[in-house]
Amino acid sequence: MDPGPAGGGAQGTGNLTPVLRPAELSSGKSVDFSVPIGWRFSEITVPKAKRSFERALRFQPDSGGASTYFIVYLSPNTAPSLTSFAGLRSRHETDNAQYQADSLEQRVVVDIIPITAGLGFISSFTDKSLVGVPIRRGDFKILTTATIYLKGDVFASCELLSDETSSVEFKSALQIISSLHVAHP
Repeated sequence: MDPGPAGGGAQGTGNLTPVLRPAELSSGKSVDFSVPIGWRFSEITVPKAKRSFERALRFQPDSGGASTYFIVYLSPNTAPSLTSFAGLRSRHETDNAQYQADSLEQRVVVDIIPITAGLGFISSFTDKSLVGVPIRRGDFKILTTATIYLKGDVFASCELLSDETSSVEFKSALQIISSLHVAHP
């Protein structure tokens, strides 16, 4: 699967303990997240296909390994339907229907992602053209997406690209996603 846009900008790096980092939105709200040891993030330009989002943050391991990285898109929530379980799940299924045809799964399999400060759904899609073949640098076998509503009226969409969902890097990425929350002023 295509890893999407690369970018530059402000950089952050985790140290001995997880570091809390903020992402400011035009609504005056700030979304905080924890960056654990061995991970860095940078702000990237929001691609045209995601123009409804204000901020885009790219996360990847410091190790230089190319087996996992992900992007979090953030925006103030402007759709009241996204605050409900059914509304957010429907949005997740609709947004991810585009990945079904090229995936081994052939459907959107939805799970709940534990978000302490909100509600989230997650799905993974295995690129059927990469099954059973060696993965080349820059190609990713699995796309995992998350659709999240954060208490405080913030909407987040995540795209996690990886070679396997059982890796330590993948599990660390899910911990970063689960740490998202709207900061209290």
